Amino acid sequence: MSSILKKALAVCLVLMAFFILTSPVNAEWTLLYNIKAGSGCNASDLDGDWYFSDGYVYGELTVSGSGSNISGSLFDPEDEVTLTVTGGSLSIDADGAVTGTVIVGSGVDAETVTIDNGILDEGKTFILAVLTDSSNDQSSCFFSKGGGSASDLAGTWYIVGGTFNWNGFGTIELDASGNIIDGSITDVDNGSIITIDSGNLAVDVNSALTGSLTDSVPRTGDVVFGFINGGKRLFALIGENERDIVMFVGVKAGGTFSNADLEGTWYSYGGSSEGGLITGLYTLNASGSVTDGTITTEEGAEAITGNFSLDADGVLDGSVAGDGDTSTVSGGKMEQGGAGFFMLLTDQEKVAANVNTSHGGCFISTIHMK
Repeated sequence: MSSILKKALAVCLVLMAFFILTSPVNAEWTLLYNIKAGSGCNASDLDGDWYFSDGYVYGELTVSGSGSNISGSLFDPEDEVTLTVTGGSLSIDADGAVTGTVIVGSGVDAETVTIDNGILDEGKTFILAVLTDSSNDQSSCFFSKGGGSASDLAGTWYIVGGTFNWNGFGTIELDASGNIIDGSITDVDNGSIITIDSGNLAVDVNSALTGSLTDSVPRTGDVVFGFINGGKRLFALIGENERDIVMFVGVKAGGTFSNADLEGTWYSYGGSSEGGLITGLYTLNASGSVTDGTITTEEGAEAITGNFSLDADGVLDGSVAGDGDTSTVSGGKMEQGGAGFFMLLTDQEKVAANVNTSHGGCFISTIHMK
């Protein structure tokens, strides 16, 4: 599996995490997903059926025996190869920290993948972690339990995602039958807007998403992998059309928010358009200011400063600075109840200077500990 994971790392670092995309653009950007960690966790919380992806390779895993055994299968959409999961195990402490292994294949072709720095969310339906393969390549990954039904699709969802050629954020509105009522996506690089003209999403008994979406380009993408999380406030899907593979994460609108919902200590996992795994630890006060924090990239650790704010609908604004660069929030939204939020950061100085970088993104996990 190491060759598959290297490919996945080359195109994507996670998410809800989930993907790195490559093409020339003018902006360096980073996408983060943030969740609150669980408490009072035990090994039985690991058991069950989980949707799994590193943003590119995806599939379904079953964990049993209080985390002592893992089985299932994963799919690589580029090579159209199904990978059989033949073993592995997960462990968890009371604060929700998850570690373990996943074994793919058997015999001489078997590979053991390590799961480190994982966190189970407070709803105990979502795990975000760092995946390391046998070649020591790393990416972010997620495990998610299903639990939503078709009726949970009804409403407005804030979405973030992209393809091999573009990425952006916006909203999509669905009716109780999963039909598209309205939707649009703003390209993070040039500000152009792509409308989502039609489509339908359906949910099966296992909370898996199927269906298709058509945009104004026009492109129609068929959903090849997707789910509604058991918390019913988040969905993720991977779609495929004749040219691209697209990943979207959706956060359902609703709730009333203030900057106080940002207060606490946050553990971060993720990556940026320049590639490489990013981890971090920072603290926000009740005004949304960074009072202490560092991020670590392949180049080492650096201190960060910044300030964020939430409007009453949970839409995020603000900026963060580190190592002489300032990134502003291009798109961000908090979940209902304040359980998590995504944050798309763009380096506006490089946009203004028309700096050409290697384009990419990832579903990045940042863990909130209060």
